Amino acid sequence: IQTRDQYLLIISELCFLPASDPHEYIVVEKELSWAEAVNYCRSNHIDLASIENSEENAKNIQLMTLGDNNAHWIGLHTEVIWKWSNGKRLSYTNWKVGEPNQGLMGRCVYLRKGHWEDDTCERPHYFICSAGKILATIPSNDDGLNV
Repeated sequence: IQTRDQYLLIISELCFLPASDPHEYIVVEKELSWAEAVNYCRSNHIDLASIENSEENAKNIQLMTLGDNNAHWIGLHTEVIWKWSNGKRLSYTNWKVGEPNQGLMGRCVYLRKGHWEDDTCERPHYFICSAGKILATIPSNDDGLNV
């Protein structure tokens, strides 16, 4: 029989997974529109890449072929405000100087040469998927313990 303290220990170990758990990414060298890339990533991985800090931006740059000048869609887009395809609001940016510059035409964003540029969402580009994994799930608390 496990005691309440043992349950707390198990649950606390699951809750304190590192907050900076690195995202995993997959570069797909297939040209699709932004919406098609979202569908591809959601069907085969998790979603288009969201880049939340400079380390993640650098990681994506490293994944792209050395000397690659191709644009790669990331999950950033706008309707009214800039947000990621996974629903998160924008908190970090790495725009190329002068970007975004497409106005209403440039509602989607690609990564090229380390910087972000806006573009029309219908234009086909390579893309980067987020391929992170769920590390643990905490079961619902149906045993009556107040944790």
